[in-house]
Parts: sequence; structure tokens; C-alpha cells
Amino acid sequence: MRLTEVRQDIERMAVLVNEATSKFEAANKLVSEADRKLEEANNILKETKELLKEIKNQGIANITSVTVDQTPRIYYYSGEALLTVGLNLKVSSPSRYLVYYESNIVDTTGSTINISGRGYYLDEFAKVSNAQVGMETPNWSGKPEALGTDTNPVTFWIGLKEFAFQRKGILLTSSRENVTIGISLRLQIIRAHTNLVMDQITVHLVFELGSGGKASATVTEFDFR
Repeated sequence: MRLTEVRQDIERMAVLVNEATSKFEAANKLVSEADRKLEEANNILKETKELLKEIKNQGIANITSVTVDQTPRIYYYSGEALLTVGLNLKVSSPSRYLVYYESNIVDTTGSTINISGRGYYLDEFAKVSNAQVGMETPNWSGKPEALGTDTNPVTFWIGLKEFAFQRKGILLTSSRENVTIGISLRLQIIRAHTNLVMDQITVHLVFELGSGGKASATVTEFDFR
């Protein structure tokens, strides 16, 4: 009788142990599943942050340098001589992908020219080209296009108008005296096909005219936004 009771107790204990083991295994499985889901959630969160960062970077493109490409030389547009200098522009972006911007980078309404101590709108005395790739001469009538941050540098030209300066008594091609002409160029990097201004700076350019038709151009400083 006593042996039967002990056997029954052992059987009940075995059942309880098996049930406890089963529940413990189920709990472990739930913990493992929770860990897996937590890791998956962390990965998704990390990927989301990277994606948001990349989306933000797609709206960033910065002017990193502007340099004079060549000494001033004469080009012609519609029969008028333009004393012209090419400027090299470099644009970069933190994005892993290409960022595209409009080639019409000069804001002529915000650019000015200083002649003999007086300021004028740039359009009155100078012509500006769009930024161009792989061209050695300016295309004054080129239509705006989208440029990518993988193309560096790009070149744009600014040409002083012969007739406009003649009306001020200044001969661009055969100056008899030293003349200094200061230009403040407002440059804007606008995201292609939008109105988003990603970067803008003012470049100060100085033309020096000397006797005998000598001319030089230098970039003196930058004003960042």
C-alpha cells in the first residue's frame, strides 16, 4: 500500500517536472523569439535612420572652390567683343548618390559690378554663360541643363561688354590707363527641376586692365551664406 502511494507520488512529480520543463522550453523559445524580433527592430531602425540621412543628403550640394581658369581673352557675341574669363567651379555632396543641380548657377539679379567707384547691375556691363562641361570656349546661348556632382570641375564664363564700357570711356581691348573693375558674383546651386537652393555664395572677382591691352582676373574672396 505504501509502495503504491510512493509510486503515484513519483508519477505525479514526473508529470509536474515534464510540465515545468515544457513551460521552461516554451519560455526560452519566447525569449529567443523576442531577442530575434528586437534585433530585427533595431536593424530596421538603423536602416530607417540611414535612409532618412540619405534623403537629407540628397538635398545637399556645396560649392567647394571657384578658381580662374585662364587669363582674360576676347570672344565675340552678336558682333560685340567680350573680354572674357573662365571660372572653374567644384561642387560636392555628402550623398552616396549623384545630386543634380541646374547649370544656370549665376544669379545675375543679385550680382553687381563696380566701375570707377560706382555700382551697377551686372547685366548692364557683362554677359554670363551657364556652367558647362568639357568645353574650352563659352556657349553664350546654351540652354540650362542638369549637372551632376560627379562632374568636377565645371566651367562658366563672364565676359565684359565692349560697347557698354565704351560708353563709360573705357576701352577693354586697348586701354591707355590702368583700370580696376570689381565684380560680385552671386552663385547659387539649385537642385535640378526644383526651386531648392542648396548652397549660395558671393565670389569677388577683380579685372585689372593695363596699357597695351594687358588684362588679368583674380578671385579675391568668398562670402558664404
